[in-house]
Amino acid sequence: MLKKYLTCYITLQLLFVINSINSQFIPTKRYEHSATFIDNKLYIMGGLTLSTKVSANTIGKEFFYLDFSASFDNQELTWKDLTNINKVPSHFDGITANGGLKKNTLFLYGGTSNGDNMELVYTFDTQMNSWNVPAITGNVIRKTNLCASVDALGKIYYFGGFSFTDSSDVLDFVILDTINFSWGRGSIKNAIAREDYGSTILPNQNIIYLGGIFNSTLISLKDVHLYDTVNDIWTTKTTSGLVPSDRNSFSAVPGLDGQRVIIFGGLNVKENTESLYVLDLTNFVWSIPTVTGKRPTNRHGHRANVIGKYMVISFGNDYNPEFESDILLLDISNNDEYKWTNFFQNSNDTSPSPIQTIIPAPQKQSDNKIAIIGAISGSLAAICLLSVGAFFLYKWKRNQDQGKVIPTPGDDNYNGQILLIPSDRNI
Repeated sequence: MLKKYLTCYITLQLLFVINSINSQFIPTKRYEHSATFIDNKLYIMGGLTLSTKVSANTIGKEFFYLDFSASFDNQELTWKDLTNINKVPSHFDGITANGGLKKNTLFLYGGTSNGDNMELVYTFDTQMNSWNVPAITGNVIRKTNLCASVDALGKIYYFGGFSFTDSSDVLDFVILDTINFSWGRGSIKNAIAREDYGSTILPNQNIIYLGGIFNSTLISLKDVHLYDTVNDIWTTKTTSGLVPSDRNSFSAVPGLDGQRVIIFGGLNVKENTESLYVLDLTNFVWSIPTVTGKRPTNRHGHRANVIGKYMVISFGNDYNPEFESDILLLDISNNDEYKWTNFFQNSNDTSPSPIQTIIPAPQKQSDNKIAIIGAISGSLAAICLLSVGAFFLYKWKRNQDQGKVIPTPGDDNYNGQILLIPSDRNI
């Protein structure tokens, strides 16, 4: 009986350990993916594997999110896997944005797949966790290598980009009305065609466009272009100060005060110290901000979102995931001093953030294996100790039973009662 009990116990413990390990979803490293923040969740899908674009492969159909509703350490990320419900073919350079009446629907436009029949637009209902191919009036072409901006009326703006149909950069501006499901067009007068650029929408509903490539030539960040979504007009601003080197495949987000634009990373960056720049929109002067914390490696093909008080950078190329987290966190709440940190503090979380002096390197993949082995070894050790303890308890109890003196007539302890001789019992 004891043997059966121990066998059952050990089996259950092993199943628990194995199930816990298998339930930890670890996404594939990637770049040229999409990342959209909706209802405290950063949804990520698509992209290329970490290698040169010539030999890179599409990432597969992985679809997942990172929950920002609570505080967390970016060295211990807990991803939520939604791959089993993904209906979109494997692709890269797809453009996602939030839309719909409540802006809680994920819209995926464009992208490139490996010969799969990919629809022009997909929608994902984040409340029902379901994909759909919507019927949209109007005709537009498929494009890649561009950014999406959403205005207050639920319209998504797709400017420029690369057309595989024409095999060239296109001076094209299409607008998706996510409320009425119709395509429209924006003005291209005074606009400059480009792909692989940086852009973001500002509080005044202007969209700023910076850098990128046109016909394989880098576009200077000396001049920036603004599109007024209300009046449908373009303007150009010439900047000054520490103008960033020409680059593409970088990210751009608005500052928390709406008076500045922050860019990070990109291809053709001269030095790692020149990854991060700020453009002051009051005078259009570039500067390199004062930053504390451990400076991360320059990345390109990543994505950036403003979440809470942080610029959140996801994945990308040209960084070593064995030494840096897939998620970078830049605290931009203080314009006088930004801070690279590994702790995301949710504004609704009252627990204090840990004191950080050195940002530890994230767990390597080899370390994950070691952790798994350690978990199994620790559980087995605990099982062995419990088993040994149970065995000695059993032996002690048996000796106690066997050591009892059976009184017989004539003994001093005998008083005529009926005696029950104890037998060995299973514990």
